[in-house]
Amino acid sequence: MGPGPDSAFAACASGSRLYIVGFDSAAGGFEFRVEMRDKATGGHCNPRSASDQA
Repeated sequence: MGPGPDSAFAACASGSRLYIVGFDSAAGGFEFRVEMRDKATGGHCNPRSASDQA
Protein backbone atom coordinates (compact mmCIF):
# COMPACT_ATOMS: atom_id res chain seq x y z
CA MET A 1 0.00 0.00 0.00
CA GLY A 2 1.17 3.49 -0.76
CA PRO A 3 0.95 6.78 1.07
CA GLY A 4 -2.14 7.96 -0.82
CA PRO A 5 -5.86 7.18 -0.64
CA ASP A 6 -5.92 3.38 -0.91
CA SER A 7 -9.41 1.90 -1.07
CA ALA A 8 -11.31 -1.37 -1.41
CA PHE A 9 -14.60 -1.10 -3.28
CA ALA A 10 -15.87 -4.68 -3.69
CA ALA A 11 -15.59 -8.10 -2.07
CA CYS A 12 -16.79 -11.55 -3.08
CA ALA A 13 -16.74 -14.83 -1.17
CA SER A 14 -16.31 -18.17 -2.93
CA GLY A 15 -15.72 -21.38 -1.01
CA SER A 16 -13.01 -20.77 1.57
CA ARG A 17 -11.70 -17.66 -0.21
CA LEU A 18 -12.50 -13.96 -0.05
CA TYR A 19 -11.63 -11.75 -3.04
CA ILE A 20 -11.16 -8.02 -2.37
CA VAL A 21 -10.98 -5.51 -5.24
CA GLY A 22 -9.79 -1.94 -5.04
CA PHE A 23 -6.85 0.32 -5.78
CA ASP A 24 -3.69 1.57 -4.14
CA SER A 25 -1.26 4.38 -4.79
CA ALA A 26 1.99 2.40 -4.76
CA ALA A 27 4.92 3.65 -6.83
CA GLY A 28 3.45 7.15 -7.20
CA GLY A 29 0.40 6.20 -9.29
CA PHE A 30 -2.91 4.46 -8.81
CA GLU A 31 -2.92 0.71 -9.41
CA PHE A 32 -5.84 -1.69 -9.66
CA ARG A 33 -5.55 -4.38 -6.97
CA VAL A 34 -7.18 -7.76 -6.32
CA GLU A 35 -6.36 -9.71 -3.18
CA MET A 36 -7.32 -13.29 -2.41
CA ARG A 37 -7.64 -14.07 1.30
CA ASP A 38 -8.60 -17.03 3.44
CA LYS A 39 -12.10 -16.51 4.86
CA ALA A 40 -11.29 -18.18 8.19
CA THR A 41 -8.03 -16.37 8.97
CA GLY A 42 -7.99 -13.27 6.74
CA GLY A 43 -4.47 -14.22 5.65
CA HIS A 44 -3.20 -13.77 2.10
CA CYS A 45 -3.55 -16.83 -0.14
CA ASN A 46 -0.93 -17.86 -2.66
CA PRO A 47 -2.74 -17.88 -6.05
CA ARG A 48 -0.11 -20.24 -7.46
CA SER A 49 -0.66 -23.04 -4.97
CA ALA A 50 -2.06 -26.32 -6.30
CA SER A 51 -5.33 -26.01 -4.34
CA ASP A 52 -6.16 -22.62 -5.97
CA GLN A 53 -5.70 -23.57 -9.61
CA ALA A 54 -8.75 -24.29 -11.76
